[in-house]
Amino acid sequence: MSIADEIKKYKELLDSGIITQEEFNLKKNQLIYNENENYNTNNNENYIFHQNNIDNQSNPPKASSFNSTEKNILIFGIIFIIFFFIIACTYMTSEDSNTDNKTTTEIIDPNSIYLNEGKENESVYCKEFILDGEKILTYKIPSGKYKIDVISSNIIIENDIFIEYDDINKNSLGHDEQESAYLIDIQNNQTKITDYTNYHSTKDISKISSNICNKDNIIVNISDDMHIYLAAKVNLKLTKIE
Repeated sequence: MSIADEIKKYKELLDSGIITQEEFNLKKNQLIYNENENYNTNNNENYIFHQNNIDNQSNPPKASSFNSTEKNILIFGIIFIIFFFIIACTYMTSEDSNTDNKTTTEIIDPNSIYLNEGKENESVYCKEFILDGEKILTYKIPSGKYKIDVISSNIIIENDIFIEYDDINKNSLGHDEQESAYLIDIQNNQTKITDYTNYHSTKDISKISSNICNKDNIIVNISDDMHIYLAAKVNLKLTKIE
């Protein structure tokens, strides 16, 4: 109901004598006052809403600042992960190095002789021979009965180890050669040893013998006139047992 209708209603009550002139004037003034208040309130709300829209357009939310914070957190996390990874790798490398050193310490036996293919010239047992003008490096070790332990080997090559006599002779083709005492073929889980020592003294071919044994149980007798030639990439440990 509009204010005009309200005033008209109270005018009818006045004309009917139900209310007095003073009561009519009071009600009319109240209605006019309330109408003005409502008008001002609506205007204020519209003003505030409009002003807020202007403020939002002038000062949009600082999304970039929030994104920058997230970016900093992500960068810090990546740096931390990289740092942790470097520390872990350093620790593992150090542990591996310590393990290698420990293994080396445990392997080396001062009472044994170590022979490595390709490192003959670094050994005090290195012995050089000249065959057909070519320099051959071998190992000349003290005589005795030895147990040979294979540390590593290339099982593809046949006859990895030659134990030969020092004397150089000419073969039927006129080439220099040194007669074999033992041919040792290291296989997967076993070793084949061909023994020529009895043939060397008798020249009886029937005296050549072959034996299959565990590669951890290679036993040979080396005399003063013998040397060891490593034909394949093998690392050996020789322990004198007699």
